[in-house]
Amino acid sequence: MAHFFISYSHKDDKQVIEIVKLLTDHGFVSWTDRQLPAGERWDELIDLAIDNSLGMILVVSKHSMESEFVLYEWAHAIGAGKTVIPLCIDETRPHSPRLLNERELLPHPKLERIQWIIVQDKLTTWQNELLARLQEIAGVLPEFGSAIQKAIDLFDEPERGLRMSGVYALKANYSDQVLDALLLGSKHGYVDVVRQCVSLFAERTNYEDRRCIEPMFVDIDRSFASEPLIPFVYVPLIRKMAIREAEPYMLEQIQYIAKQANHGYEKPTIKIFFETLDSIISTDGLYQLRLFYEKRDFVPGTAWDELMFELLKKHKRV
Repeated sequence: MAHFFISYSHKDDKQVIEIVKLLTDHGFVSWTDRQLPAGERWDELIDLAIDNSLGMILVVSKHSMESEFVLYEWAHAIGAGKTVIPLCIDETRPHSPRLLNERELLPHPKLERIQWIIVQDKLTTWQNELLARLQEIAGVLPEFGSAIQKAIDLFDEPERGLRMSGVYALKANYSDQVLDALLLGSKHGYVDVVRQCVSLFAERTNYEDRRCIEPMFVDIDRSFASEPLIPFVYVPLIRKMAIREAEPYMLEQIQYIAKQANHGYEKPTIKIFFETLDSIISTDGLYQLRLFYEKRDFVPGTAWDELMFELLKKHKRV
């Protein structure tokens, strides 16, 4: 049976043993470097174990982020096209710098775009989230009850009204299987199904389960391929889940729309957009926004102009 490769620091052995047990108890095979036979080329065997794996669980901690071996393993996995699941077991966060030898250190930028499972934020649910992700990667699809399956089948209907009736049926259903059904819908071919399922999944999980973020960005990237506009249904979600990875998309949207006299947005909607950006914007993001504002390469006197100025003024950039 194919395995999941676990990349970790040996300083985190205790936690890794628990993760291995969790996988074993639920029918998954794991591989760690503890399985390396003596006298063999360890680097070649690790490469082979990654290449033959279903995916990787990257145990994120202050120890593993300092390890060159761990860096090599997850970089090799990404290069090999494997899914990497960062499982954070301490206070390390994608955007939280810490000190190492008196210098600031952040997790590698490539890890910032991958959605993390953070154990401390979900002490009672991280196991279920991890197992659901492993099942998805391994191709183990959940079996749904008849009512939920009927709702899912409606997602394929060419008529939008019928597709939405499937979403509304799930919204009215509070069984344990609904979240799996919504995740399935979040990867559908119809964008209206995707957006409704992502939004409903986030709402149903009280904006704590981040599994909906990956399909959201897939949809945003698809939208940006034709026009750099974030579907507005995602804006409240970005704010409530503090999705900092959305910042460059929001800045690009501002630079695109602010150059147009009218793009159909009402001021209350634009205000929500800027309030959301304010909640996640970084120092570098403020710098980029100030540069754009100072160039005045946009239509003056619009709500975009006004709210850009207010945001920069609030942060003392103008």
